Amino acid sequence: MRYIILLFLFCSCAVLKKDKTTTTKQSEKTEKKIDTTSKETVNKGISDVIRVEVPVTDPEIDYKVNEILRKLNTSKSSGDNSYRLYYDEKLREIRAEFEVGETRNKEVATNNETNTEKSFEENISEYVKKIVIPWWVYVIAIFLLRKPIVGIIAFFYPPIRGLRTARDVFTPPDK
Repeated sequence: MRYIILLFLFCSCAVLKKDKTTTTKQSEKTEKKIDTTSKETVNKGISDVIRVEVPVTDPEIDYKVNEILRKLNTSKSSGDNSYRLYYDEKLREIRAEFEVGETRNKEVATNNETNTEKSFEENISEYVKKIVIPWWVYVIAIFLLRKPIVGIIAFFYPPIRGLRTARDVFTPPDK
């Protein structure tokens, strides 16, 4: 029984040890791009005068017309815009003067673009370490178990029973 235990102890296979390392890396990259374009249109100011002549008729009617039209005098102003309406008695005209400031139209277009890139990287490293039993351990085991080994071999090959020493293997038997 002790020979069988020694046989299992010294005749085992080499030991393999596996190490497995897993590395996982995940990254996310976001790129935001904003483009803005603008277009501006400028219209020049407007200056305009309207004249309406008042005809001369009868002096009595003209006097009354002048008196009524003299009261016509109004003007308004806001920023660069204004107007004035009045009666010019010397020229006998109703005048309207308009000033319109320049105008600006501005168009702005914005383009927002977002790019997101996700990356996933997995690295698996597998290391196999083989532990080998040295050859001299096998030699010692065979030497210690030589009698049971010869008995097993003799069971299958009976002429080996006649061999007692190493010299018997190299020298032929006497006849």
